[in-house]
Amino acid sequence: MPDSHHEAGRSVPERVGALEQDMHLVKHRLDRFDRHHEDLPMRVGRLELIAQTQSELLKSLNTNVEGMGKKVVYGLGAAGAIITVMQVIAPFLLKAMTS
Repeated sequence: MPDSHHEAGRSVPERVGALEQDMHLVKHRLDRFDRHHEDLPMRVGRLELIAQTQSELLKSLNTNVEGMGKKVVYGLGAAGAIITVMQVIAPFLLKAMTS
């Protein structure tokens, strides 16, 4: 951090005092930075736990959706088979009922 004062005309104790002030400012800023970010590992750990839980929920949801998909496919297949049978049998049933 450059000193904003000119070195000319300042005694050694004044320059040392300015350096001490600069070091105090740097220490203060580092302490503030550390205090602001000290809980970062805890927050990252919490986010990892949330991501893991969400991943497990998505896996179970995927399994449930696959099961429902199979049921829908079987239902549609059965409905198609029933409709086909009805189309074949319906003319004979109607002819039998009208005669």
